[in-house]
Amino acid sequence: MRFSEIHVTPPRGFVDKTPYFFTADEPNPLLQERLTFSYDVIPVGIRDLQSLVAYRIDQLKEVTPGEVVISEDTTVQLDRYAGRAFLVEQRSGDHSIRTHCVMAFGAQSEYIQLTYSTPLSSVESSVRFRLIYKSVRFGEGQTDPSPKGFKRRSAGIATLDVPSELRPPSQLRFVRADLGDTIEMNVLWPDTPDTAASMSSLVTQDGALAESLRQNPADTIVVQGGSAELVSYVLTRRRFDETEETVVWRARIRFATGTVVSVMMRLRNDERFVEHNNGFLAVLRQVREQS
Repeated sequence: MRFSEIHVTPPRGFVDKTPYFFTADEPNPLLQERLTFSYDVIPVGIRDLQSLVAYRIDQLKEVTPGEVVISEDTTVQLDRYAGRAFLVEQRSGDHSIRTHCVMAFGAQSEYIQLTYSTPLSSVESSVRFRLIYKSVRFGEGQTDPSPKGFKRRSAGIATLDVPSELRPPSQLRFVRADLGDTIEMNVLWPDTPDTAASMSSLVTQDGALAESLRQNPADTIVVQGGSAELVSYVLTRRRFDETEETVVWRARIRFATGTVVSVMMRLRNDERFVEHNNGFLAVLRQVREQS
C-alpha cells in the first residue's frame, strides 16, 4: 500500500512536537521494520556526545528485561552535525532485537536521535541504515533523488530517505509551550479502518468535562485538493476560584483521493476569536497531501 504524506506549516509560535515514527504493517515487534526520527532538549548535566549516548543507553537498560549489548560504535556525520552511530542488541531468551542508532547535538540546546530496527540480516540492515542516515538534510534545499525502494519524507526539522513500504506518521502535534496551546492532526488513509469519532461526538465529549459549552455555527470551506467541515466552541471550566475559558476549533478535511485529516486547535480564550479563527482557516487552507 502507498501512503501519502500530509504537509502543514503551523502558525507562528507553534513548535513541531510530532513523534516521527515510520513503521511497517507488521504486528509482531520482532519482525517489524521501524524508523524513528526525534529531537529533544539535552538533559541537564550532559555536556558532550559521549555522555549523552551513555545516558540514553543507561535509560534503555533500566527498562529492558535481559541483556543490552552495544557494538559498531563509530563517529559519523549527520548532515551538518557530528554524531555517533552504534548498534544496540536487546537479548532476552532466544529472541533479540537489533536497533541501529545515530545521535548528534543539534541547534538550540537540542539533541537528535535516529533509530532503525529491522528483521533483515546484520549486513543488509547496516547498509540500509547507512543509506538512511547519510540522506538526512536539515532545512530547505536540493536533495539527491531517492534510491530505488526509498521515498523522501519529512521529519519536521529535516527530510530523509525512508523505505517506501513504511507508513509515515498518522498523528502530527504542534505546541506553543509558553501558553499551553496545541494543534493536533490525525490522518486516515484510504483502505484503512475508519475509527475516527464524529465531530459532533467529540464536541459532546468536550462539553461533558466543562461547566458550559457555547458552540458557533458549523461551516464548510474549500481547501487544497478537497473540502473541510469545521466547528468551533468555547468551553468554560472552574479551576479553584477562577473561571477558565478555552476555545476549540475542529475540522475534518476530505481530499479527493479519499484521505481524511482531522485537525484540532485548542487555545486559551484571550478575546481575540476573530484573529485566531482566521489563523485556523489559514492552517486548513495550506494543508496539502503529497503522494
